[in-house]
Amino acid sequence: MINLIQNGGYTVRGMLIITNHHVEVAKTIIEEIGRSATYLHGEGAYSGTEKEVLYVVLNPSEIQEVKQILSVIDPNAFASVINVHEVVGDFAPKRGRFKDLKK
Repeated sequence: MINLIQNGGYTVRGMLIITNHHVEVAKTIIEEIGRSATYLHGEGAYSGTEKEVLYVVLNPSEIQEVKQILSVIDPNAFASVINVHEVVGDFAPKRGRFKDLKK
């Protein structure tokens, strides 16, 4: 309980996604879940292939939705979910739809 209070009363997750369809995945996350994403430039250590990596911060309940998006757009995508202890900046802990916010 102390941890919950110290961390602002909510938990969030970070998701790193490596996919060849980064533009389509990011667009779908923005439109369907209402979260933005950041492109990070990466390179495969073994292959040397340049990759775009998506980083997105989500509520725990949104993780499954992103996994479903990946299963449709790129079943071969690699995703890693990490615990985020604190978010500083523009992140709404309560779920809001992007389409509703744009009005």
